[in-house]
Amino acid sequence: MRILLLFIACATALCSKAQDYNQHITSYRDSINRVMADPTTSILSKELLNGFQGLKFYAPDEEWVVNAQFQRIKDGKVFKMKTTTTREPAYRPYGKLTFEKN
Repeated sequence: MRILLLFIACATALCSKAQDYNQHITSYRDSINRVMADPTTSILSKELLNGFQGLKFYAPDEEWVVNAQFQRIKDGKVFKMKTTTTREPAYRPYGKLTFEKN
C-alpha cells in the first residue's frame, strides 16, 4: 500500500511539473505575441503588422530543459562579432554556462 501511495505521489508531482512547464512556456510565448501585435511596441512594419497572427513556435519539449552551472567571467575581453551584414558589434563575455545534453 505504501509503495502504491508513493507511486501515485511521484506520478502526480511529475505531471504537475510538466503542466507547470507547459503553462510557463505558453504564457511567455503569449506575452511575446502581445508585444509583437501591439503597434506601440511591435518591431513589425505596418504592412507586416496588418497580417500578423502570431509567431510560429515548436511545441514545448521538456527533453531540452537542462540544468546548467553559471561561471561569471570578470573583466572579459571585448571582441567583435561578424554578422550577416558588414556591421561588427563589440561584445564582452559576461559568463559561461556549462551543461550536458543526453
